[in-house]
Amino acid sequence: MAGVRHPRGALGFLQPKPEVAGQCYRVLVDGAQGKLAFDLYAGAGITTVLLREQFQQVVPVEAYPESAAMLGVSPSSVEQFLAGYQGDARVGGGQPARKGPRTVCAALRRGPA
Repeated sequence: MAGVRHPRGALGFLQPKPEVAGQCYRVLVDGAQGKLAFDLYAGAGITTVLLREQFQQVVPVEAYPESAAMLGVSPSSVEQFLAGYQGDARVGGGQPARKGPRTVCAALRRGPA
């Protein structure tokens, strides 16, 4: 998807229209670059891989245990991650669950704990 070959487990999830989703992922990261980016709700990690082409460090955040393991991180909800994050980040990306955007946007506006 989006030119990225990325493994996922038997229970992993990808968008049902990979061509369209791949184009969306590419548009999402187009022109973004810098030192640090978060891939919130990282899922299968397609956006993580694309962001790593343009950022020095990318931190994927994923609550689903199988997906988190495939990304090499411990499972964590975005809300838990943001509540505990102490650094300074300028870019965050995400594909939130339906109820996630409101909580996550509020946490990002508050800034580091």
